[in-house]
Amino acid sequence: MRGRLMHLCLNVADMDRALAFYCGLLGMAVKADRSGQRPGRRNIFLGYGPEPSTALLELCSEADGRSYDKGNAYEHMAIQVRSEEHTS
Repeated sequence: MRGRLMHLCLNVADMDRALAFYCGLLGMAVKADRSGQRPGRRNIFLGYGPEPSTALLELCSEADGRSYDKGNAYEHMAIQVRSEEHTS
């Protein structure tokens, strides 16, 4: 394996609404809830299959109720590589 896309993270203003869309409408399933790692932040990982064989979507929301402009909610992308030599 040279590398793989692990997950893509989006910020959402309303986690319950986002989960209704991605899980209810698109059929994704919650794979992990890593909320609480940072106070006031929810982190939910969604996907269609087991994590090692598919990329996940991470949804993040802040308890302060902040909103995001359309097209401005991208947070980060995580890529796994076998070693540092594959990054240059």
